[in-house]
Amino acid sequence: MTLTPTSAGAQAIAPTGYGQYVTLPDATKCVLGNNLFSVYNTSDFPYGIKDNAGNQLGWIAPHKSVLIGLADQTIPAGVWTLPGIQKLAVTANFASAVLRHHCARHPVAPRRRQHQP
Repeated sequence: MTLTPTSAGAQAIAPTGYGQYVTLPDATKCVLGNNLFSVYNTSDFPYGIKDNAGNQLGWIAPHKSVLIGLADQTIPAGVWTLPGIQKLAVTANFASAVLRHHCARHPVAPRRRQHQP
């Protein structure tokens, strides 16, 4: 999702998987303010936030919200205030049937204890 200066201030989003983002608007077209947007993540997946230049700013945790304010509008990327944002999140989930299959065919033999003299 990409926000614009005329987007609704309150947004409820429901990402359906890992690695999804909201992109903030061109800051030069926005007014300075503390609470331009409030984004609530209704899902079980973290939801990323990027500025207008594509820089990753952080993550909205599952079932949490973030208030978004604009502190500087001199460049399109802007300087955004993001109280409640997480800097780290799980962004992918990988499972491999090949790895499980390989391990099942070649179990690790138990180690023998060495006796001390």
